Amino acid sequence: MNSLDLISRIVYILPWRVSYFVLRGVSFLYYIFCRRKYLIIANLRLAFPDLAMKKIERIAYENLFESALRFWEFLRLRYMDRESLKEKVEIEEGEEAWQELKEGRRILVGVHMGSWELVNSYFALNIPCAIIVRRQKNKALDKFVNLIRRRYNLKIIYEDDLKGLARIMRQNINLGLVFDHGTRKTKIYADFFSRQVPVPIGPLRLAWRFKRKIIPVVVKRKGTKHLIKLFRPVALEKEEDFSPVANYLNRCFEEFIRDNPIGFLWAYKRFKRAKDVQLIVFSDTKAGHRHQALSLAEIISQVRPAKVRLIELRLRRGQKVVLDIINLLLRSPSNLGFWALKIILGKSFNAVFHYGDIFISCGSTTASLARLVALFMGAKTFQILRPNSARKRYDLIIIPEHDEFSQSKNVLRIKGALHSISSEKEEKAGDRLRNYLWQQKDFSLKIGIFIGAPLKKSASERSKKECEKFIQNLKAFSLSERAGLLITTSRRTPLWLEEKLKEEFSHFSHTLFLLIANEKNYDFAASGIRALSSGLIVSADSISMITEAASSRDTFVIDLFSAASQSPKHKRFLGSLLQEGYVRQISADSLPQELKVWQRKKSFLKCLENDKIVREHLKKILGK
Repeated sequence: MNSLDLISRIVYILPWRVSYFVLRGVSFLYYIFCRRKYLIIANLRLAFPDLAMKKIERIAYENLFESALRFWEFLRLRYMDRESLKEKVEIEEGEEAWQELKEGRRILVGVHMGSWELVNSYFALNIPCAIIVRRQKNKALDKFVNLIRRRYNLKIIYEDDLKGLARIMRQNINLGLVFDHGTRKTKIYADFFSRQVPVPIGPLRLAWRFKRKIIPVVVKRKGTKHLIKLFRPVALEKEEDFSPVANYLNRCFEEFIRDNPIGFLWAYKRFKRAKDVQLIVFSDTKAGHRHQALSLAEIISQVRPAKVRLIELRLRRGQKVVLDIINLLLRSPSNLGFWALKIILGKSFNAVFHYGDIFISCGSTTASLARLVALFMGAKTFQILRPNSARKRYDLIIIPEHDEFSQSKNVLRIKGALHSISSEKEEKAGDRLRNYLWQQKDFSLKIGIFIGAPLKKSASERSKKECEKFIQNLKAFSLSERAGLLITTSRRTPLWLEEKLKEEFSHFSHTLFLLIANEKNYDFAASGIRALSSGLIVSADSISMITEAASSRDTFVIDLFSAASQSPKHKRFLGSLLQEGYVRQISADSLPQELKVWQRKKSFLKCLENDKIVREHLKKILGK
């Protein structure tokens, strides 16, 4: 008698109550110290996003206990008599399908649910049955496992034994396969808990090739009994039926798992190769940071189908500091780190701890939080702008060239702020904006003007004079060249400038559109102006506005407010764009002449392509 036989004998003779308490204790210790539980929690969070975390954690623990029971029952099969096995299992639903199985030549398809080894043995006692299995790396273990299986007349076919499979398919024997493993080379995807997951093509191809019906099967535990449910059999007439049948099978399994989540094997990366990716965007509620993070999510969706969940939260300074420290110290998931997160976030923990394949954040406030949650979810972390700690542990950090930041493999440099500029979306925004134009005159030349605010709260007299001169020269150019004007301010634009713009352009004959952002705003205004304009004039104060403009149309940057108030990195940003020909700098005095030269040449500036640079880099990371 070898060691495995001895263990099986001990397990078999142990009283149920003793075994129960031993398994409870082992499951509790495993749950406390094993990191595998975080994969279970992550998968449960995906499948049941509306469940409270306390409920999720309880299911995760019971799921581990179910795994312990499953292993214990399999060891008991080594010495269990056939009558005892039959008493433990019964068909709860699907009597018609059961009668078909007695006829043979059917394909049983299941998932890793309940005590599947015990149920396989039960099937073999009552109907002719064979299963396809994977060869264990340990030869002694492989021999022991298959010895138990064959004890109940269950025929074994190794997945690489094609001759044995062909021989079984020619006989009047039912074949059992799993539908949640063996998906590495498949090209068929089906819905499973709102994700497009790969499904094994083997069962579908065998059913079609040998004209066999597929019967989905699941099992649940009720006390010490195991209840089997057989779903409606389905046939495949042609290859085009593969996808609909795969969706039907996954739908059967999902409905059952939703009602019995404890029995499913959640400790498996079932969603790892899903066609679509789940993006979690953390926002610190700053509009600029939120816009950049959502832009990255949109670029990712151009590489892979994606679903986006936006989570906005305000972290206190103390929370942020502690999260930065934990982020620096934590290299892998740990119970201490998990509990620390729960304590620090408090009531926000349930809202923050969601399943994601990629976590996105912008700015330092949410950087550490995004990386820590991603760590427990086994996900990637993409960070925009400088994180405070653990820089090398992020999968991607997108940094503007004008920021001083050490270069490493995970750092991608771009010019200015990140924006996703889609010509299709801009055209739609332009179509919407046309309905709001003040007049429908056909101006062959249209100029879009984006006006920001002084970088310092108080504007100098020089700035006010510069703005006055700019307004008069812009009106003069518009009249002389018959140019329509589309003007918008930002939420930072000072009141005195807003009043001046309304006074000068509200009744100006060439004004097509004037938007005072602090009074009224439209989500399509900025994109619409870029779409309808031939060229753009942007005040030099906003890196974000300049980047968006230079990514869309020929852009002229004008310093309406004092350049002395610009930071060194702001000056580096403008200097880089000017030097490389992405924008042209003008003054209020040179505006008419510069625009006339540009009008004659049509276009002489390069288009900024940050989104393209990021998209190509993402294809390498995401494997497409």
